[in-house]
Amino acid sequence: MQNVCVELNGMPAKQHLIRLSPEERAELQGFSQSPPHSVREKTRARLLLGSDTNVSREEGGSLSDLELSARYKVTPFTVASARG
Repeated sequence: MQNVCVELNGMPAKQHLIRLSPEERAELQGFSQSPPHSVREKTRARLLLGSDTNVSREEGGSLSDLELSARYKVTPFTVASARG
């Protein structure tokens, strides 16, 4: 997984872009659905999958913090924490 900090007007932004490899994405998809993991761990995996900028919106990626927080019923702060 590669975290990239974006710059806005020469200043580093707080948002991290998540770029998962196909292997990382497959691992997180399995992790998010497997029974032995806690709800918190599964939610974090789902948030990372939804944040993946290497995948189109139609495929379930590249979602904003607000979209992810609404979809998984968590706060935007939780989404930001999961990103980085």
